[in-house]
Amino acid sequence: MTRAKVKVLLAGLTILAGFVAAQQRRQSEIDLQAAIRQESVNGDLKAAIKQYASVAAKYAKRDRATAAMALVHEAQTYQKLGDAQSKKIFAQILKDYADQKDAVALARAQMGGSGASALGPIHKLVCSDCEGLLSPDGRSLLLRDAAPGIRTLDLATRKVKTVVEPVAGSAEINPIFSADGSRIAYSSRPTAPPNGPETENVEVVNADGSGRRTVYRGAWVLAWSPDEKRLLAERIKPGNLNTLFWIDVATGAAQDLPIEHRNIDSAMVSPDGRYVAFNGSKDREEENLYLMASDGSGEALVAPNAAYQEPVGWTPDGRYLLYGQYFGSSTELWAVALVNGRPQGEAIDLHEELEKSAFESVGRSGALAYSTHISDAHVYTATLDPMSGKLASKPVLAPLAASNSQPRWSADSQQLAYQRIIDARNRIGSSWELSVYSFASGEDKRAATQNKVAIPAYCWGSDGGSLLLNILDDQNHQVPSRYDLTSGAISPLFQGMPPFSLRSCGGSVVVGFTSAGANPYVGLNFPGGNPRANVNLEVRDLSNGSTRTIYKPESAIYPSVAHDGRKVAFAVSTGGHTVLRVVPTDGGAPIDVLTLGSGASINLGWSVAWSANDQYLYFLQQIGQDPMELFRVPAGGGNPEPAGLSGEDLSSLSISPDGKHIAFAKGLGSRPQIWTTENYLPLASK
Repeated sequence: MTRAKVKVLLAGLTILAGFVAAQQRRQSEIDLQAAIRQESVNGDLKAAIKQYASVAAKYAKRDRATAAMALVHEAQTYQKLGDAQSKKIFAQILKDYADQKDAVALARAQMGGSGASALGPIHKLVCSDCEGLLSPDGRSLLLRDAAPGIRTLDLATRKVKTVVEPVAGSAEINPIFSADGSRIAYSSRPTAPPNGPETENVEVVNADGSGRRTVYRGAWVLAWSPDEKRLLAERIKPGNLNTLFWIDVATGAAQDLPIEHRNIDSAMVSPDGRYVAFNGSKDREEENLYLMASDGSGEALVAPNAAYQEPVGWTPDGRYLLYGQYFGSSTELWAVALVNGRPQGEAIDLHEELEKSAFESVGRSGALAYSTHISDAHVYTATLDPMSGKLASKPVLAPLAASNSQPRWSADSQQLAYQRIIDARNRIGSSWELSVYSFASGEDKRAATQNKVAIPAYCWGSDGGSLLLNILDDQNHQVPSRYDLTSGAISPLFQGMPPFSLRSCGGSVVVGFTSAGANPYVGLNFPGGNPRANVNLEVRDLSNGSTRTIYKPESAIYPSVAHDGRKVAFAVSTGGHTVLRVVPTDGGAPIDVLTLGSGASINLGWSVAWSANDQYLYFLQQIGQDPMELFRVPAGGGNPEPAGLSGEDLSSLSISPDGKHIAFAKGLGSRPQIWTTENYLPLASK
């Protein structure tokens, strides 16, 4: 063998070794994420502990960073169970993984909390895929979702009960349980103007749906008294001042309280009924926590702070008032000790930080309920048979970092751009960034962070070396731009043209939304557009900048452009049915390719994709609560054919340009959950 050949062989082996090492590191991340999903999504803490221990053992020598973090998660999971084994594992990290700074820092933080309880807070998953207010006994939820009316969820049976049927022209808001959970108070207001605060009514209904009645008109309810004989409500006085007052549930008689604030958002009554905590603002600048006697006397600030504050609840013995203190999009949990309704000493930082408005209520046992969001979305890939359109292999988890979604194949079908989800806890939307993974080299390169990207809608540039996306300018307005993957340079696509928000691209055109409203930026921040903001679907030609409005959406749509740029496809809800619609980009008439039957729908969220030759449309269909199923249908119309894929929470379809692969996401980028925490007060305070 010549020396030159030896050099080439050694270079190839070096590259191969690097690729294998990268794949091993990525597999360790996948294994760790699987254990995290077992803990956070499935709520099976004991099974998660076993998986964390297995990951730590498997990668103790090959990937010490992952092994150390697996031990951190294992110890934290033991903490949630109240098991002292957590301390032993934290000690193991300090002893055996001193070289892993991040893991060591976390272990030291857990081991060295002066004055903290022996095991720290104990967290328990109550419900996944749930949003609502936990009942005082912890057995049911008052659901908070888009469905009208008032409904409860039995946590043991998972059965939903409609307590208040939807009423046309009325919205039921802010339902709250009575102290024993037997009754529900809520506010109702008209959905059409005039529907200001003065039009709201305070309603009461039994938890079984009987006995519904209006107890007061022209106010909204905030809290029950512990004896359930009164409701604390709020109304607006002349001069646009907010005030609190009591309503007698039996008679509807009102007892005014002598307080006035520019704004009051929430209030809580102490367990003995003697005191009321509320947040208020005298000048609309700072909204702080106030405390007063239940007759309105003795109003005083609790812990003045520049941050927004609101009460969360009282411990069952009434010795501590819990409150949230907001910083940006997160909330910190604080407590203040009380004696005879007066704060004692400094406020206590309980070192619990969650998303904004996450802390919900305190139950009879003292458990604090809170809501949060986790991401369990991950991209999968599979081979396709271009002729039959069916999957030719079992889907496999793509070797991508973190939780991820929204895959997009490059023109050469060798790279996959994707959305890397960093933090799912923000109720408004997840924190994320864009990355590009190369199947040839195993390299995973971060492309664009969220502080630059407006919304997660993007596509590959025709040059294969750039991404087209919406960048936020200094005024937080969207600017369609080209992001160069090599240099990181950003250049606007349409300088000097009216506002436009890009959604998809193909050939030489991009498709997105414009707004014909008074403010041209209103409605563009919604991924599917906002029809109420008078948005239009527009085509823009990258070669000459020409524009054409091709469609006015009557509901949210997620447009997908054909590879040749000649057509746009999307699912739309119309006439009580879901329709798969195609619109020519040259301005021709829309074509309804397929109308789904009753109860069937195409999930919003990039659930429509073109085949490589633009002859077929792939789409994800769901009937009722059944698993989603992948179909394809001729783009000109015809009978849909199953493509051999089904499952829960599928989205984000992408067909590779060579027609040989499909990528899709499984899971949710932001899955709502309800948890409780106990043992949150320091030992010295108990």
